[in-house]
Amino acid sequence: MKILQIITFLFLPLISTGQVTLMKGEVKDSQDSSKIAYATVSLLNANRAVSTETTGLFQLLVPKYSQIDTLLVSALGYKTILIPVSIFEKNPTIILEKKAHQSTFKKYTKSKQKEILNKFNASETNFYVGLSKYRHNFNYLQIAQKLKLKHKQAQLSSVNIERLVYSEYPNLFTPKVRFRIRIYDIDPTTLGPGAELTYKSIVINESGDKDMIKVNLSDYDIQIPSDCFFVAVEWLRIAYNECESHAFSSKDYSVTTSVRYKSVIDYLPPIGMSSKKGDEINTWALNFRNQWEIYTYFAPDLTDFAISAEVQ
Repeated sequence: MKILQIITFLFLPLISTGQVTLMKGEVKDSQDSSKIAYATVSLLNANRAVSTETTGLFQLLVPKYSQIDTLLVSALGYKTILIPVSIFEKNPTIILEKKAHQSTFKKYTKSKQKEILNKFNASETNFYVGLSKYRHNFNYLQIAQKLKLKHKQAQLSSVNIERLVYSEYPNLFTPKVRFRIRIYDIDPTTLGPGAELTYKSIVINESGDKDMIKVNLSDYDIQIPSDCFFVAVEWLRIAYNECESHAFSSKDYSVTTSVRYKSVIDYLPPIGMSSKKGDEINTWALNFRNQWEIYTYFAPDLTDFAISAEVQ
């Protein structure tokens, strides 16, 4: 069944009704009490999540029964913690501790020969992830593309990411967007994303008029120790990136029946799927429980995200 999407972009005010509660809080560093921007706050049972703003503050609209729920709080370079909502209500300030040994990445000799991994044709990109469908909410924090080197050890130079600029309907433009790139080593047990390969925050601010986003990473000195690694896109679930998705079902889209749709809040940018079909599924996604899983929504027809990388 084909899903037609209309996307309207807006900043939505948070409201409180008889069925929901507005949860407010802030996330700080344990050492200097500085505000932590773009930390992720997930409500596990309710399956909802939001990111902190640059001020370290967050707001989350949650069901009334969420007093028995648990918050999972994570941030780049910090230890992940769990907090019962009943405890959070007494003290809405969340304190995170930094992970130890954040600068112990081994440096490798950069090769003179460049290699492009997962090269894709942007003009053939027709499907995107990050938007909810009629019967499929997009409840993921990150997506990650698995990339394979010919040999172990390399330095990451740049990445290319294809994103949706226009909807299927004319005159509907995406505004400026902000997201973060994460780089992971391969986990030897799950074969999915493992340890972070850089603790530097790579936040991308895009102007809104380009579908291909090219990011030079040479200055970040990212070393790849294995023959596999992951380039991930983290959605910053902040007001700046909010959009309202109206997902229509083509089964009900006719002159004889009323149109059925649902309206949900998603976060920009939608990321493309490569039209090139590989031998295995290389797409992974991080759910609200901070667990990586293979992303199979478009499988087996599409096996890779439209995310490429240049290494040397």
